[in-house]
Amino acid sequence: MSVPDRARVWPALAAVALSAAPLWLHLPFWLVALAFALLLGKAALVWRRRVPPAFWWLLPPLLLAAWLSWRTLGTLVGREGGVGILLLLLGFKAQECAQLRDWRVLIALGVFLAAMPLLFDQSPLAAAWLTVSLLALTGAMAALEGAPWRGSLRSAASALGLALPLMLVLFVIMPRLSGPLWSMPSEPGRQAVSGLGDSLEPGSVSQLILSREPAFSAVFPQRAPPREQMYWRVLLLDRFDGSRWSGDGEARGAGAEGVSGGETVEYAVTLEPDKGRLPALDVPLPDEASRLRYGMVLRGDAKDRRTQRFYAISRLGARYQAGLSESERAFYLRLPPGNPRARAWARELAAGGRALSRRPPCKRFEARAFAIR
Repeated sequence: MSVPDRARVWPALAAVALSAAPLWLHLPFWLVALAFALLLGKAALVWRRRVPPAFWWLLPPLLLAAWLSWRTLGTLVGREGGVGILLLLLGFKAQECAQLRDWRVLIALGVFLAAMPLLFDQSPLAAAWLTVSLLALTGAMAALEGAPWRGSLRSAASALGLALPLMLVLFVIMPRLSGPLWSMPSEPGRQAVSGLGDSLEPGSVSQLILSREPAFSAVFPQRAPPREQMYWRVLLLDRFDGSRWSGDGEARGAGAEGVSGGETVEYAVTLEPDKGRLPALDVPLPDEASRLRYGMVLRGDAKDRRTQRFYAISRLGARYQAGLSESERAFYLRLPPGNPRARAWARELAAGGRALSRRPPCKRFEARAFAIR
């Protein structure tokens, strides 16, 4: 296999660096800086016509860099970990490039790397950068085969133009994934999909993926209520352990709250089985096929795995009972372990003779900016 001259490999190094540039915004600084340092080091070796280092000399620093990436990101797979490893492999591969075959492999890795920023950002600017990167990489491949630089760019633009119709067809006919691309997770435990869960932990999710699956469909045989009155009750999470909300009211029996007033509305709901949870407008009324749980939520047969269709009646704008029972007050006034600042503030309010339900504590929350840490 022949060794390409310097003029044919400069475009390859420049195109790969261009493809990796957006990763400065998404990966740890030291990791991207190391990859660019390896590319610059390779450019210096090419300029001085030096022999590239042997693979065995590159293996120890590669393993060390992979270990540091694992220590920094906490993983070597998924979005951050996988893209970081790909970037490191590309940088060390550039160091050992000597034969024409090696440079072809480097450009092929650059094509994969050019798509990686889209895992973090799908904005029009990111798409435009991907287009420029693919144009540069395709031109670098043509230049590597001996075409002049200006002619290689013209050939690259022609090739991408011919591929554009196929891309549009694939964009239309390929199914959309409801989860992350290639089912690659983000940071472990930091990515979630929209929908109903059995618990909620504020601050535990760094990225939320909007699910494309339909939640349910509702049909109103008569006039549908206004959108501002379509408050659907499905789940009650009222058990707090200091960091996570869970519960669903299972410890407080059936829905015994007294309600009065409201406008009666009838409707039919169709949905996939969801642990017996039935969405209903506020405030629902029980019937033979469903039971009313605490918190005014409807529940059906949790063992039924078929597509469900049920009819419900709700009273829009109904008023709840004014007070809580002693057991309810005891449950909702208990404090989770930890959080000494909240406990100290409660003692301060109690010592000052101010009830927690009065206006001064609310003003304190309105006047200050609170953040989850």
